[in-house]
Amino acid sequence: MPSSFQEPDANASTSSAAPAPPTDWSREAERKRLIALRVELSDAVRGEKDARIIEHLRPLLRRMFRNQLGKIGGYWPIHNEPDLRPLFHELAKGGHRIGLPLVDRVQRPLTFVHWKPQSAMAPGVLGVPVPTSGNAVYVELLLVPCVGFATGPDGKHHRLGYGGGYYDRTLAARRCKTIGVAYEAMRLDRFDAGDHDVPLDMIVTEEGVR
Repeated sequence: MPSSFQEPDANASTSSAAPAPPTDWSREAERKRLIALRVELSDAVRGEKDARIIEHLRPLLRRMFRNQLGKIGGYWPIHNEPDLRPLFHELAKGGHRIGLPLVDRVQRPLTFVHWKPQSAMAPGVLGVPVPTSGNAVYVELLLVPCVGFATGPDGKHHRLGYGGGYYDRTLAARRCKTIGVAYEAMRLDRFDAGDHDVPLDMIVTEEGVR
């Protein structure tokens, strides 16, 4: 049975421009609200937030890999998701292997294809750009874009995605370290977790690491 939790949001914006959360919580309603809120951000504001997220991720990744080379699952940003491509360029040039997600079979976990700064890209099955060639990367760490996120009283970090279940299936199949990536405004006061929801190890926003 799904579990529910409530967490006060001390950092929630009081701006009248932000859509109000629905009284009756539903994934689809929250998904639409948060995507609309994210799309409203200007390029300048998003660019500033992206730079701050990257500044938090750099030292975190150094500590996690202890100056060793790693295999990192990234993503190509869509729908105004945080853009980590400058960081992926840095990591690839430093010798890390970056894999981008590929939907090769519906209802199956994602495959990660080796990406390099010079990789040619083409739209994949869902229209998300993927490398046109490259070997599979068996990732040790996965950077997961979040439509929304919430942290429960038990400390578990939950992710609201686009509803396709691709990352849930991937996380269930690949027991690697996971970092959710989102803007702080995407934090949810409430998240009704289901049996299929796989918690993330941590969340990084422009405000820091949690």
